[in-house]
Amino acid sequence: MLMSHIPKNSKIPILMCFVLNRLPFSSRTLCSIAGSLITSEHAPAILKIENLFDKDNHQEVFGFKMPGRSVFFGTKLTFWRAAQNCNVSEIRVMNLIRKVLFSVFVPTLALFELAIGQEPPKRIVSTHLCTDQYLLLLANHDRIVSLSAYSTRPNLSVLSEEAKQFPLNQGNAEEIVLLQPDLILTVQFGNPHVALLRKLGYRVVEIPLASSVEDIRSTILVISEIVGEKKRGKEILRDFDSRINRHRQQGSDIQPVVAIYRANGYTSGSQTLISEIVETASLRNLASELGMEQIRHLPLEILVKQRLDGLIIDTVEKRRSLAYEVPNHPAIRRMFKELPRISISAKYWTCGTPFVSDALDRLVEFRKQIVEGIRKRSWLDRNTKFVTDFSWWRWLCWRVPR
Repeated sequence: MLMSHIPKNSKIPILMCFVLNRLPFSSRTLCSIAGSLITSEHAPAILKIENLFDKDNHQEVFGFKMPGRSVFFGTKLTFWRAAQNCNVSEIRVMNLIRKVLFSVFVPTLALFELAIGQEPPKRIVSTHLCTDQYLLLLANHDRIVSLSAYSTRPNLSVLSEEAKQFPLNQGNAEEIVLLQPDLILTVQFGNPHVALLRKLGYRVVEIPLASSVEDIRSTILVISEIVGEKKRGKEILRDFDSRINRHRQQGSDIQPVVAIYRANGYTSGSQTLISEIVETASLRNLASELGMEQIRHLPLEILVKQRLDGLIIDTVEKRRSLAYEVPNHPAIRRMFKELPRISISAKYWTCGTPFVSDALDRLVEFRKQIVEGIRKRSWLDRNTKFVTDFSWWRWLCWRVPR
């Protein structure tokens, strides 16, 4: 196969030739079975058997044999879909279970893995944007071998400049194996190669994505323990708590209603990190007021009918897409022409890192701007009502003698 390759800082094309060797594999039949026993509407039992007949010649990556017969048993917990038919008390119980599973159980497993035997890692690889930023915050840079390809994008990562000094990876098992890491950091469900890397004997730690401030606190402690920087983790956690608590203690008797309207018309309802940050800034989230949970699509027809005090949108890049044009719809510009709005980059709160405190600081200043406008409008409304109310004019005319 022939291909042209132009090296950096060169305008002369160079032809390179690669010979593709075909590796013959004998035919094989791989049999796996899976089934579920519905013992409960919300928690069915699941049984799965892979490689039922124990064929040891099964290979997915050349040179690495896959495991023989494997049996998996577990259960599947359903929270949000089943919540539509539950009462309020049952929903609260399911929310509590979810928080316990993701905020306590998963970090405990990571700490247990550290306690049973691993010394602080010396060659760390991160395969996800979110773990990139935690790693740059908490680990010594001389122990970082590689970061994900998205870590250098300034619109996605707050630490994009710091990430440019490290080699980048696409999260593929083949390139990660060549790096010979002793720790691989990623997020849950964020890398399809995790199972293969673990089968090859590599240590992979999956971190759950933070959906609350408490989840961020747990993630800081877990990753600082894993990378052997417990003291640094406590310092970052102390600074993060002080910035969050400073705004929580202020409070306010005026809580303006704001709408979070992001790309493609999506919003963040209750039980999301963005909604919690907005409410910490003494603002009321429209999506929560409408009973929306998690990430939901907010129809434009519903948005323009609401009485809002402010609008929160994403920062638009130079390379625009149609998705980012939705918050600039002509109907929004007309209905909310004089409405205060703020654009906050998604990099501050998409991953759930300590940098959400920067977004919180901006929202607090935004709230002050809204409150000042509300007080001015209320003063004008009172005086305008006094001038336009003709009842006292009629009373005066009736009292004047003819």
